[in-house]
Amino acid sequence: MAPKPTPKPTTLRRTVDVVTGLAVLGLFTGLGMYQYQHRQKEVAVAAAADDLVRFQQMIQLRAATKDVPLNARGWPQTIDPAWFGESPPRNHLVSSVHPWLEVAAAEEADLQDPFVRMTIDSKKAGYWYNPNQGIVRARVPVGISDERALALYNRINGTALTTIYSKEVLPAPGAVAGQQPAEASAPVTTASVPEPVPAGGDTPPAAEPSKSSPSPPPPR
Repeated sequence: MAPKPTPKPTTLRRTVDVVTGLAVLGLFTGLGMYQYQHRQKEVAVAAAADDLVRFQQMIQLRAATKDVPLNARGWPQTIDPAWFGESPPRNHLVSSVHPWLEVAAAEEADLQDPFVRMTIDSKKAGYWYNPNQGIVRARVPVGISDERALALYNRINGTALTTIYSKEVLPAPGAVAGQQPAEASAPVTTASVPEPVPAGGDTPPAAEPSKSSPSPPPPR
């Protein structure tokens, strides 16, 4: 019976080769994950910008057709998610715990952008709508640097702000001679996006604005 060959001891070179191979594999895996996450973020940002355009186009359409109640400036006083059918715009950059829409308060009537442009708490809605200007803005998530938040806000909303924080100082009513204060809009309200309609089911009634209605989970 032939003797069994004695296994060769692991050499230092083989050990180095194995370690090097594992390191290269880990590097490429990490690079691939980074590129995938970057692409996913870019897709989310592009989708947020597209949804905002769709949002603004719907507001302009309703103002032109006058098939919904309009305010004195000719804009819808609030926004009904049912206008968009089964796929209303969603700001996927922020968590679904945030309300869908916030209507600007009376003191924000002349603003082009909200005082608070990031979702600093769960009560801040993903979208801000100013019915006195006919403008809707998408807020950006908190937890990133101010520079990134500003760049993201400007990119999605097509703005050119120089700071993510508001520098607006509103004049007191009648402060400008001969100028009437803007008509007051409704109080700050938020509306939730309705749940998807089950197959064969009836279309649910339009969501009524409420001061703390949470946003529902994304459609399945």
